[in-house]
Amino acid sequence: MMQEMRLVQILHRPAGHRAPAPSAAQVLQMATEHGAATTPFADRIGRLEIGRDADLVLLDWSRLTYPWQDPARPFAEVLVRRARPEFVRQVLIGGRSVLEDGRFVAVDRHRILDEIAASLSHSPQSGQSQGRLAADLLPHVERFYENW
Repeated sequence: MMQEMRLVQILHRPAGHRAPAPSAAQVLQMATEHGAATTPFADRIGRLEIGRDADLVLLDWSRLTYPWQDPARPFAEVLVRRARPEFVRQVLIGGRSVLEDGRFVAVDRHRILDEIAASLSHSPQSGQSQGRLAADLLPHVERFYENW
């Protein structure tokens, strides 16, 4: 999402030093509040406001601003221009932590990938194997959503 915000700002900036372009704050609002408005959850997400779900991405600000950042630079501009996925420290959805220090909290990614690899190494290569794979994965997907 951070890369897409940066791309939006870059692609909508016409040539010329004083040409009009969306500000970083406008791009951030497009990605959050305006993006949420296109979903059935528009009244619950997209803004930091009492009564709304706490969907947050927490970044390591010291890494994001390293080695130096002009403190007069607006927050949204620093965020849109400099944020990278490796700066993400934690992700909360509905107030629940789902990612901490680059690892999913409720999902053992390596175990699931090992199970998928083992299952694929024993299944025949046919159209039916795809249906079987989907059936085998369904309990993992259901368990993931139950833990939310």
